[in-house]
Amino acid sequence: MNRMWQLLALSAATLVACSPVLELMCQDKIQQRASAPDGSLEAILFSEDCNATSYETLVVLGSKRETLKAARQQGDLFAVNGSCEITLHWEGSRKLVIAGKVGRKHIIDQAIRWRDVDVGYELTEPDEDR
Repeated sequence: MNRMWQLLALSAATLVACSPVLELMCQDKIQQRASAPDGSLEAILFSEDCNATSYETLVVLGSKRETLKAARQQGDLFAVNGSCEITLHWEGSRKLVIAGKVGRKHIIDQAIRWRDVDVGYELTEPDEDR
């Protein structure tokens, strides 16, 4: 009987670990919002902290009226495993620049274009990664 409870507990733990329930445990913290000069788009820099499972720094782009959740559904422009020093600025209404100290080995995603917006990067290696 004890073995059956162990298997049941293991099955339940596996189901929870592999399900969207974990997403509910994640906390998003917006670090910067940068609006395009014409006001049509907004880039959002934020961190996603999923407690013991992961911590990522991300940038998404969407219309100025969109929520973070809606912008995320369109995909990440830039994603880094861990924390890093990043800033966002626009060079005109159709070029977003992501700048900062980021270890290249930690970059998960790095888009160069989103719809009709070019994405440029001014990245340097942090001192500890050199």
